[in-house]
Amino acid sequence: MAPHLKWIGVFEKSDIEELLSVWLFLIVAQRNQIVSMDKLNEYFSTFPEQTQLRIEEMRSAIKAASPHAEEKFASKMPTYEVKGKRVAYFAAYSKYIALYAMGVGQEEFAEELSKYEVSKGTVKFPLTEPIPAELVKKIVKLKVKEAGLG
Repeated sequence: MAPHLKWIGVFEKSDIEELLSVWLFLIVAQRNQIVSMDKLNEYFSTFPEQTQLRIEEMRSAIKAASPHAEEKFASKMPTYEVKGKRVAYFAAYSKYIALYAMGVGQEEFAEELSKYEVSKGTVKFPLTEPIPAELVKKIVKLKVKEAGLG
């Protein structure tokens, strides 16, 4: 395998298929200049019902933690910014929702995070369980505070 393709082996086939579908949607959306939250909501409506539920749980928790955050579509996923600085973003996959706001909280919330797959800057919440809203709120609030925004 070519060295630049070795990273593909760390993903499951279903994750790669979902990433490709997101990228295809974005290409079409950019060409048609329709990247808006309405279109993002429309896109998320194509996910299975359980995934849609978890997406809404994640969105609600982030908004509750940082009510002044602007919800955007950046980096090919829902993104939340305060005063132009990114405080959280997430993506839905076939088996989990990944929250990309870490970089903070891994030590502070180590016990709560121990039951989830965590890597540098990311925590993966399985779709089979409700999003732990209180934990997401703590992470986002800490991110806002550490960024000097709150």
